[in-house]
Amino acid sequence: MPRPLLLHRPSGLYVRFRVPTDLRGRVGSRFLVRPLRHPPGEAARLAAALRDVAPSGAFGRMRRGDVMVDIKQVLQDAEDASQLIIGGV
Repeated sequence: MPRPLLLHRPSGLYVRFRVPTDLRGRVGSRFLVRPLRHPPGEAARLAAALRDVAPSGAFGRMRRGDVMVDIKQVLQDAEDASQLIIGGV
């Protein structure tokens, strides 16, 4: 399972996930980057860890041949769920 990397940018905190080599052609990218919308600290690390589960599951489904995996929707759903669990800023 790929670990999320927290990126500090002028526009805020982002989380980056590495796309496995065998799936890069289907995803169209080496990395998936999403805004965290949490201040740096424990809440940001927890949000990144919660969001780490979603792409890992989606990558597994893609490997099993599920052609209907929308990676952007999977990431958006994970973001919404983490906002509910942790609370928005």
